[in-house]
Amino acid sequence: MKSKVPETMAACFELIENEYLQGPWVMGEQFTICDPYLLTLSNWLAHDNVKRSRFPKVGAHAAMMVERPRTRAAWEEHFA
Repeated sequence: MKSKVPETMAACFELIENEYLQGPWVMGEQFTICDPYLLTLSNWLAHDNVKRSRFPKVGAHAAMMVERPRTRAAWEEHFA
């Protein structure tokens, strides 16, 4: 099962990238609870041996998320 994780995570993020993430936020024009959740999941990609750079929309979303003051503060507290 462990060897299958990169394949399944990549497939899930291909679907997010190509079908679901219409932007600028996950659900479109309005920020929702889905946005921090996607940021969390996208950060797991590196641990699953999947390069987030394969998914430019997801990467742009993550960059936009960490520009939000409260997200940045939480990010710095958690990863500092």
